[in-house]
Amino acid sequence: MSNSDYQASFTHEESTIEHVKVQRILENGFMIDDKEYHGTVFINENEVIQLDNITSHEDLSIENINHILAHTKQSDMLLIGCGQSFKMWQKGIDVHIRKHGLAFEYMNTRSAIDSLTILQAEDRHVSAILLPI
Repeated sequence: MSNSDYQASFTHEESTIEHVKVQRILENGFMIDDKEYHGTVFINENEVIQLDNITSHEDLSIENINHILAHTKQSDMLLIGCGQSFKMWQKGIDVHIRKHGLAFEYMNTRSAIDSLTILQAEDRHVSAILLPI
């Protein structure tokens, strides 16, 4: 399956919260709510933030994650899509995220999008950092 053919979709008729929807994975980014984003993005319930300073999993540091964490105040969980395959981020980031009261999960980006879609359909308060594939 090519990246352009991949679509995450999940229908849940009882959803009461309007969520940001990842519609498709693009060559170097994502189609989100009918808008193209190139590079890494941060998604929470109602906004998308382009993360130009994060181009690979090595770029996420404690210093630059504070900007992201400021936007997760209503989130219970942070999904981290690491690109094509699972990669751990810099040491200490997990402790820093936990100090902010967030559960988090590292996974490949396709799995992160699928998990985000399912959790949103359950009206869960979830955010995601997605690196392109």
